[in-house]
Amino acid sequence: MLQTMSEIINFQHEYFQDGDETKLRPMILKDIADELEMHESTISRVTTNKYMHTPRGVLEFRYFFSSQLSGSDGNDQSSTAIRARIKRLIGQENPDKPLSDSKITKLLQSEGVNVA
Repeated sequence: MLQTMSEIINFQHEYFQDGDETKLRPMILKDIADELEMHESTISRVTTNKYMHTPRGVLEFRYFFSSQLSGSDGNDQSSTAIRARIKRLIGQENPDKPLSDSKITKLLQSEGVNVA
């Protein structure tokens, strides 16, 4: 478990340095399994229902794993990071005039994120 946790921290070092969810990189079980020369099922068992105390609170190991979306600049982006951007936009909106879905989509596109 310690090896897995260390590899997750290495892989997601920008997130741990900055504490910004938008810094999360796309990561799947195979990424960690390959680095540790273990089977994906082993990594799955190690990360299921396990938690890590971080400066941002206690987070489930699975929090750091996410699918990826390709940005308009060709860089892959974590779906977790994109959800964090959407949450930030909604948190900053005027409650009397909330952003429409299409406006959120356009704002994300201006950041290089293509979502429907």
